[in-house]
Amino acid sequence: MNYVINNSYIVTTNTLNLTLQGPTSIYVNYTLQYMLTINDLSGLLNGESGWHNYGSIVTLNEPEIYYLNNGTRLVFNAYYIYLTGTSLYHTVMSNVTNLLVNGPYTVIVNWTKQYRVNVNSPVPVIISLSGGLQNISGYSIVTWANESSVLIILVPGTMY
Repeated sequence: MNYVINNSYIVTTNTLNLTLQGPTSIYVNYTLQYMLTINDLSGLLNGESGWHNYGSIVTLNEPEIYYLNNGTRLVFNAYYIYLTGTSLYHTVMSNVTNLLVNGPYTVIVNWTKQYRVNVNSPVPVIISLSGGLQNISGYSIVTWANESSVLIILVPGTMY
């Protein structure tokens, strides 16, 4: 924000203290801004949270899969973009989108957390995972399972 005094003198301060010595015109020049709040488990977009100028565009760009380097990964699902303070929202399924800042928004990045599963056996086994992959068989199985999935390992009863 700044003040333009008598069409020529510019003061860049929040508070203006002016001793009048004659007719004075003051124009208060400001830029309308809105708060953008981003809730992102990966942390990749958290730096975009803050004040943004009205009419500016914020690019939301998440990878489809984000590895946490501990046998855990996040799989992108959607952005839920809420008009802050309301229940009005818009869902964007693409992991890359542009958001026009024309109001205060809260963006929630929706991820599915997955864990790496390694099964090794001297005999063939069958694993079954709830909520996704079914009936994978072999001696050495590596797959990803959604958080809270149920893992069932079946070992054949008789081996010759």
